[in-house]
Amino acid sequence: MPLRRKRAVAKKKPPESPAIVHDIAEAIVGDITPSDGVPKEEKSRREKEALDHMCGLLGGGPRAEEISELWME
Repeated sequence: MPLRRKRAVAKKKPPESPAIVHDIAEAIVGDITPSDGVPKEEKSRREKEALDHMCGLLGGGPRAEEISELWME
């Protein structure tokens, strides 16, 4: 009996994953809106810093990298 090869199945991420990761950063920074007068670069810097903090709490590693990659999307 011939062996059948299993097809590699790519794991699909739910479409809401980037939104959830974005909300993680906002949980620390707060929801900065255009009416707050914070430049986009500063808002992005603050959110990235918050995300890095959260990833550090996870101890780094593959899960933290995945979260960071989702934030970049």
